[in-house]
Amino acid sequence: MKKMVLFLCGGRWQEPWVKFLKEKGHQIILVDPNINPICKKYADVYFQEDVKQVDAIFEFISKGEFEIEFVTSDQTDVATIPVAILSQKFNTPAIPLEVVEKFTNKFLSRDFVASIDNTHVPNYAQVVSLECILTFVESSTCDKFIIKPANAQSSRGIEAFDNNVTNQDLEYHLQHALLHSTTGYAVVEEFVNGTEITIEGIVIDRKHHIMAASRKKHFRMGIASELAYPLVSKNEFLDRIFSFHSKIIEATKIPFGITHSEYIINETTQEFWLVEMACRGGGSLIPSHIVPWVSQIELYPILYNALTKQTTTGLSFEVGEAKKAAVLHFFEFKEGVVKTILGLDECSKMKGVVLIDLEFKPGDSIKSASDDRGRQGFAIVFGDNLSDCYLVINQLYERINIEYEL
Repeated sequence: MKKMVLFLCGGRWQEPWVKFLKEKGHQIILVDPNINPICKKYADVYFQEDVKQVDAIFEFISKGEFEIEFVTSDQTDVATIPVAILSQKFNTPAIPLEVVEKFTNKFLSRDFVASIDNTHVPNYAQVVSLECILTFVESSTCDKFIIKPANAQSSRGIEAFDNNVTNQDLEYHLQHALLHSTTGYAVVEEFVNGTEITIEGIVIDRKHHIMAASRKKHFRMGIASELAYPLVSKNEFLDRIFSFHSKIIEATKIPFGITHSEYIINETTQEFWLVEMACRGGGSLIPSHIVPWVSQIELYPILYNALTKQTTTGLSFEVGEAKKAAVLHFFEFKEGVVKTILGLDECSKMKGVVLIDLEFKPGDSIKSASDDRGRQGFAIVFGDNLSDCYLVINQLYERINIEYEL
């Protein structure tokens, strides 16, 4: 029987991890629903299938008489539960399903965190009908709320509303959230004011290490426009947040793995609330490129040792202050039909620009994003400090010129 790594999802954000595994000499079975995903070139065996169809994947592996070394993926929530289920079926190292669900299901996650400390989650409720939402709203002293799918990614299905919303619009918001949830229910919660931040970490032998943190900006609610590393704030306040966060992550009983989490913080009142946490790396090359630059510590070798049951001796480290700065910046140009794109090649060669890409080409009609996946493009910029990064980003806007059809 051939020893293989079962890799779920072959999109662009998974490429660094699958490439790492190929360079380690592993043979790869790649599963992805698309005909020709970007990671297909790394596959020794390719199975075109929805990664959520675990029974079909298991049957394919069994008929092929492959021996699975481990099952893995990165930078996507879609694969975390299938990875856990298939790992259990093949008896390979993984984060257990009951642990994964504390991360992927926003209602279960809220319940779990609230059972430890309910001051760091907004008031929330599980909802399946308009009546459920109205009951929650009537019992609240808040005047603004969020409704979201219980499990979804890329900010899909998230809506905000206030006390003046009509029942018709509220029903629409509920159905929109349910459309993006596989649980049959949504989550409604009180809106909290503040700044959104992200925290990137890794668990080694059940101990959580915070590797980097960013301040997040938005085009609109739920649609990020920028993540700036490192997060600059009052040290004592950050220490409280980081201490709480590591306590929560470790309380899930996660044995190993990369983590990506988001909080809302109020730097005036020094309050903070968990938005969501994930047992995988953040998208847009955060664990593969940004965290190693900011922390000067590579994450993938540590994750690899855990999956292959190698010793972590020699991989222990002290995570201190951020060593470098990075900005993950998303573009949003005016709407219209694109005629030409000028300056992109020049921008890609600029010092500090790690990667720049636009999600459109001449002839495409572009519009403002309705969720994270609809953003028009991005740049990853590295520097010794954030001032260096923003100097480069300003130059990008000076050099990129989008001409539109009249």
